[in-house]
Parts: sequence; structure tokens; C-alpha cells
Amino acid sequence: MEGCRARNFSPGHSVIYLTLHQLRMGGTMFVSDILSQKGGLVYSVTAGTSVAEVAQQLSVRRIGSVLVLNDESSVLGIVSERDLVRRLPAKVPRR
Repeated sequence: MEGCRARNFSPGHSVIYLTLHQLRMGGTMFVSDILSQKGGLVYSVTAGTSVAEVAQQLSVRRIGSVLVLNDESSVLGIVSERDLVRRLPAKVPRR
């Protein structure tokens, strides 16, 4: 899909998996633990990508957000499902 790129930012070190019981007993969970389960694939768009296309990408790819990158691939920000929902008009036309 045009305007959306994928990158793999997988952590390069081994991760110890903690069970829920271990967490309850005071174990520490790290972001790397989550990434090891989800994977490190990150989708990105440019600032010129339409909001409609971002919404489509979030739905099709079953993801909650995308990074917004400039032409040099530096991060400008993040657009999430929540951002889109909060900007919906207060009064949606009824059919």
C-alpha cells in the first residue's frame, strides 16, 4: 500500500519471558519483553499521507498507530487510532 513503509526494529538481545505469576511476585517486565512477543515490525507514513489512508492502514494491518517520518526518515511524530477518533466530527450525519 502506497505511503506506508515497514521496518523491523527487533531488539538484538535475548529476552527472559516472565509469566503473570512472576510479575505478581515482583518480577520486572521490560519493553523488550513485549517486542519479543509482538515483533519489531513498525509501519510508517509521511506527513503528506492522507488521514483516510492512515485509517485504512491501521484497519488493514490491525495496528494501533504509525510513525510519521520526514524525507530523511527522522521521526516527526506518531498518529494513532485515538488521534483519528478524537478528530471525528461531533455530529456524524445520519443516514
